[in-house]
Formats: sequence, C-alpha cells, structure tokens
Amino acid sequence: MSSRTQVIMGTFCTLSLEVSHAQELTPGFEKLKEVEQVLSSYKEDALVSLLNKNRHIKSHPMLREILKKSKSYYAQTQGYFDITIGSITKKLYHFGEEEQIPTKEALGIAPLGVENIFIAKDFIRLKNNITIDLGGIGKGYGVDVLAAYYQAKGITKGQIALSGDIRCLDLCDIAIQSPFEEDATIALFQAKIP
Repeated sequence: MSSRTQVIMGTFCTLSLEVSHAQELTPGFEKLKEVEQVLSSYKEDALVSLLNKNRHIKSHPMLREILKKSKSYYAQTQGYFDITIGSITKKLYHFGEEEQIPTKEALGIAPLGVENIFIAKDFIRLKNNITIDLGGIGKGYGVDVLAAYYQAKGITKGQIALSGDIRCLDLCDIAIQSPFEEDATIALFQAKIP
C-alpha cells in the first residue's frame, strides 16, 4: 500500500491505495478539497459560508444533496440531528481570547429548524436568521464522495481515513490507538463490508 496524509476539512486525512494506484492519491485529495469548498463553514469563500452570510446562493448539486440528506436525518431522528445548530455553535459560542458561553435564555431563543432551509433547483435560501453547521455530516459525506470516485475508477483496495470517518474500499483491519500509550492499541477489528 502507498499512503499519504494531508490536512483537509480542518483535520488529518490519510489515503492508502495499492501501489499500482498510487497516482490516484493526489486526485483523491483534490476531490476532498472540492467537497470542503462546498461544505465548509470556516472557509470564507466556501458555499456554506456564503450561504450563512448572504442567506441566499445559487444552487449546487452537492450542497443540495447534503442538505436534503440532513433534512431526512432530522426527520428520522425526530429533530436530534439538526444542522441548524450552527445558530448556536457558530453564533453564540466563542472560544479563545474572546470566550463567550451563552445563557440558557440565549440558547432558548436561538433560531433553529430545518424547515427554514429552502432548496430549489436554482437556489438555496435560509430564513429566520438560521445558520447551518455541517460538522456532524460533512466529513462522512466527503469520505462517501471519495469512495464513489475511487469505485468509478475501478479501485477496490484501500482506505480513506478523514479524522474519525474511515472507509475501507475492501476488507481491512482497523486499530484504535490507546489514548494512554503512543504505540499501543485498545481495540482491533476487521471491517466486514467495504
């Protein structure tokens, strides 16, 4: 296997492919950077950042897809999975030198609700001052996009590890590193479904 690591989506990403497909590592990182350019709420020129700022943007297929999935997960979890949590995580909490922890009152009136996300073929719009945060779905979605890209290229062996979101392109062993010892693992298991 040939492996390479880069920082993407604010975390470490390691791609591992058979040596015969090593030339696809760089395009793999580029594909993840494309996803980041759509989904990031940290990069000022990314589509989600622009949507949060301008409240209305031209539609993009990838953003449309992830927003529709997010709305579906919101319904399936009876509101526990809510990307409009950005109204709290992005607007009310501040860390570092300007640390700010919101009051219960501020949390209680934060604008929330996926019904305030309007997805049309030509545009996406946010209402009622909501802010979206795709932190709960973005990296996993990126891994899925890259796995589909590799599958379309006929690549059937390898791993995509984007922080805690890991995808094996075939059967593989996964070790969980011990938080107490640098060179020790606390669990080892084999993925059964690629």
